[in-house]
Amino acid sequence: MLRILLKAPNRLALVNMLMLYAGKTSGILVGVLFLPLYSRLLGAEQFGVVAVILSLQALLIMLDLGMSTLVSRDVAAAESGLTALLKLIHNAEFSLTGFYGCLLLGIAIFKIAGGFPSLTFATLIIIVCLLWILILQNLYYSAVLARKSYSVASSIQFISTVMRAIISWYVLTNISATLFAFIVTQLIISIISCVISRNYLFSILEKQLGTDTDTYTFHKTSLNQSLKLILKNKALLLSGLVGAIAMQLDKPIISYFMSPSSVGPYFLAVALGSTPVAVLAGPIVQYFQPRITHDLANKNHLSYQNNLKYFIASMAFLVLIPLTFLYLQNVSIVHLWLGSSTQSNLVSFYSKILLIAYGIATIGYVPYAIIIAKQDYKFQAIVSIIATIFVLFAVIISAYFSKIDFICYAYVLYFSIATISFLLRVSWKHVK
Repeated sequence: MLRILLKAPNRLALVNMLMLYAGKTSGILVGVLFLPLYSRLLGAEQFGVVAVILSLQALLIMLDLGMSTLVSRDVAAAESGLTALLKLIHNAEFSLTGFYGCLLLGIAIFKIAGGFPSLTFATLIIIVCLLWILILQNLYYSAVLARKSYSVASSIQFISTVMRAIISWYVLTNISATLFAFIVTQLIISIISCVISRNYLFSILEKQLGTDTDTYTFHKTSLNQSLKLILKNKALLLSGLVGAIAMQLDKPIISYFMSPSSVGPYFLAVALGSTPVAVLAGPIVQYFQPRITHDLANKNHLSYQNNLKYFIASMAFLVLIPLTFLYLQNVSIVHLWLGSSTQSNLVSFYSKILLIAYGIATIGYVPYAIIIAKQDYKFQAIVSIIATIFVLFAVIISAYFSKIDFICYAYVLYFSIATISFLLRVSWKHVK
């Protein structure tokens, strides 16, 4: 990878990539170091509930109405001026805020009707606020990366994630080992990070793009404009919805048909299996996606071919090889992480299957990046719907019969369907 980066036109590429990895490394710190600590502090039942909540956080971050993809794509291409981009970002903020306002209202009605008996109104409100802040933070983070400001974006993410983990652990250990304390702590740190990210995004847009003769203020944002943006973005909204359902509803479904304690080993297996992809593949995608988008938007075919070559080589050597090593040494790594126990054996068994699934998903990142750059959102939505229908049906049936290993195999097929479809689409339509 060092050789690849040093051959790239931009000699700062190595530093930028390392900063992206530093940002993603925070995910390892949380997954590897703190999840077992949370499990011991909260106990099996309470940690099972936390696992479901964390899964719902990830679900709703994916279910962002397609705004992070749309905004980052337009910011990367930079085909419009500052005014148009500010308008897009403000309308995206307004749309997401309205969505979470409606979500909060729906949850309140469900609570009054007798739902969520183990959670108080205050806890539910804080959870929704946390989800709202995290989704806005992800929007700003994606847009900052699209402007190639890797160091600052990664630093903010790294510090925020690590501080949330450390302070949450401290609160659970020394103040209150409760769900409410955990969520409040997460919310406070997330708000600080979100404000910093938003201010920085606006400052670099003005610095890099300059000012337009036309001025734009937040007050021009309207409900009508936001609805038009959502409707324009309906294919991304749909694919985000089904993708979120496919990747995050498995834990709540297991909890419903089995028990919250049954979620724990599976949740830890998913965390272990997905870590190499999140940490190793994530920065690579974040580095090359804006470049490929910019190359295709500006019809720079030579730069596109070079970036695509480096993209493929990076995914092969930096992601697939570590995944293979983790698969072969799975038992030893899991026992080192969790110790020797029945739970460790289950985590090892589940994670080995899931590693195959994530390896297939790694291959799919390359054609997916091209599809996004080409704005082929409708095809992406169709594939996502078909694959999600399959995996959701498989998860429900498997959980009903208490077969969590079947759920893991279902995700192997899920990623196979998506990856093969994307490869065929790119080969037939987008490669000339």
